[in-house]
Amino acid sequence: ARQLASHAALHTQGGELGRALLETARRLHATLEWSATPAQVAAGEPAGLAAPAPPASDRAGTGGFELTDREEEVVRLLLAGHSYKEVAGLLFISTKTVERHVTNTRAKIGAGTRAEYFTALRRYFTER
Repeated sequence: ARQLASHAALHTQGGELGRALLETARRLHATLEWSATPAQVAAGEPAGLAAPAPPASDRAGTGGFELTDREEEVVRLLLAGHSYKEVAGLLFISTKTVERHVTNTRAKIGAGTRAEYFTALRRYFTER
């Protein structure tokens, strides 16, 4: 969103719209805490305020499956609306690795469709 607003500001003829778009880009940029972990960014939490992930023993059995910490980071970002490419950039991994995490988590869940997959993931995070 920040990049989109910034790009749009560059392509306007200036004036009030350009200034508004540039201000939006700056505001969005300021909300991103560069010292935040990817999980904190996905949750919209400032750095240092994210609750630690529960131990794996506390996560086991939630929704009938267990995700690794990294899988949780990836799917939280996807649930937040990020594309595979954006998730890869935020986590400093390749897009192929993001695809692999999605494949693994989808197999753990047993979801046949994308809708089933995201429904199960939302339930996984709300039941914890």
